[in-house]
Amino acid sequence: MKLIWVAVMLLVVSAQSAAEGMSAESNYILRCAGCHRMDGMGAAAAGVPEFPDSIGHIAATEKGRLYLLHVPGVISSSLTDQEIADVLNLILDRWGEGAASYFREDEVQTLRAKPVANVVEYRRALVEELRQQGIRLAEYPW
Repeated sequence: MKLIWVAVMLLVVSAQSAAEGMSAESNYILRCAGCHRMDGMGAAAAGVPEFPDSIGHIAATEKGRLYLLHVPGVISSSLTDQEIADVLNLILDRWGEGAASYFREDEVQTLRAKPVANVVEYRRALVEELRQQGIRLAEYPW
């Protein structure tokens, strides 16, 4: 019985160590691609916006960066602040068109701590502000 207990504990520790060492690519695949897809095109009809032609514009503004840290898949994530920054930076590299600076661990920590009461209303206001600047974002039905 002791041997089984030791084996189980070793598996738990190994799994935690493996999870802590995951790359941004692996975290994107496991935590983002299910909705946003591997190509970043999302599913507008399901309320999942596409990244191309949008994510860079959103991340280029202070309000947009706050929004990105409060979308459901990010705010509820068990990833560390650094891992979240790494995944967001991967997304910016792929679909951000060079429009925004990289996220930093301390920035992620600060923005996640700021409350956003209703992320859908917050996005609507953000989209309207960007539209007034002549920037159109991907379709989003909410």
